[in-house]
Amino acid sequence: MDYIKKYAIVGFGCAGFNGAKAIRKHSFSGEIHVYSDVDTGPENPMLTTYYASGKLNEDACRPFGSLSSIIDEFGITLHKETAVSIDCAERIVKTETGKSDKYDKILIATGASPAIPPFKAAVEDLYVIRNMSDAGRLKKSLEAGISSAIIVGASVTGVKVAELLFEAGADCLLVDVAPRIFPFASLEDTATEIRRRLEESGIRQSYHTGLTEVSREGEKLTAALSNGGRELTDLVAVCVGTRANTSIAQGIRIDRGIVVNERMETGAEGVYAAGDCCQGTDLQSGGTEIIGLWANAGYQGRTAGANMAGADTVYDGNILHNITRFMGMDFVSLGDNRLPGERKTYKLNTGVWMETVTSGRRISCINILGDHNVCGIIRSMFIKRLRHGPYEPDALQAAMLEAHGVPAEIIGYLGGTNFE
Repeated sequence: MDYIKKYAIVGFGCAGFNGAKAIRKHSFSGEIHVYSDVDTGPENPMLTTYYASGKLNEDACRPFGSLSSIIDEFGITLHKETAVSIDCAERIVKTETGKSDKYDKILIATGASPAIPPFKAAVEDLYVIRNMSDAGRLKKSLEAGISSAIIVGASVTGVKVAELLFEAGADCLLVDVAPRIFPFASLEDTATEIRRRLEESGIRQSYHTGLTEVSREGEKLTAALSNGGRELTDLVAVCVGTRANTSIAQGIRIDRGIVVNERMETGAEGVYAAGDCCQGTDLQSGGTEIIGLWANAGYQGRTAGANMAGADTVYDGNILHNITRFMGMDFVSLGDNRLPGERKTYKLNTGVWMETVTSGRRISCINILGDHNVCGIIRSMFIKRLRHGPYEPDALQAAMLEAHGVPAEIIGYLGGTNFE
């Protein structure tokens, strides 16, 4: 009897789904076993606030369809239980029930979980917004009526939650221990401008400020702030970011995430990782970085799945970037805002705000407020410069940027030429 190969995918979000799809696309006819304690199709975490607000229904937040349809399409064996450990050297998956199974290859796609700061609070008094279950809980509270809210974490998710609550009529206070909004994406002048616009809209903010305790007093919560203040509120939402789910993996290199190469391979033969649990190539630094974006997870999952099925595929990496819209503003950040260099702010006559960090004839980070039409072109040029070195900007792209008021010197910096 011919030996039938068995592959395992542990975790089934965007990376896991794309891994399974790529495995079948590359003609793997063996068994695919998926470990997931969730009985619905993969969810896009970035759409959860739209569901909570009623702007999207549940199906729209699960872009790959139902779990049953996915199982049928890809011939998956589903294990509806939590995997608690993976012996990467032996390729053995162990579950909470004590069951152990050995596989020929394994894709770890366990994602990330919300980070909770170390302040004193009852878990039931806090809201996190990571999955549809979290969003459903917030949706019910909004339907019941919220008059005030504190959002801990001036992250992209934090601001989207603040917008959602503010639009529902709540008095919102956004707090963060960092010195400014979007601390891992924004440059200082841009952060100041966003803060000003949010304050004008009516969202209160307090930076260098965290919570020390949340206590319940009847139907209300009292939040003690690290600056000595106290706030009476209906709801406390925690949006300080995520931590990669890596504790399950044994015998491979783990930094902030599971470290992988361009083929999405870990250090253990036959074991791959993809998505928010892993640390892939950062094009800008040449090192590895967690880049927790939906599209990135998809690329990584496809690369892992293709290689598991016998292809020879690489994903050369991505850059740190954020693209979001809130309170009528488009905000885009490309590149690492921690890098040194000359900083310059531009207020374009089209109403667009830009701030750059340049070193030599290269932009290392750029923030954009106000025009999503130019963002795709700028991102494309930014990445092309990193991958291929200095180049003369495409005449059509340059003309489109100029038409939107982008200064010639920025266009030149994006290409690394003296286009001025």
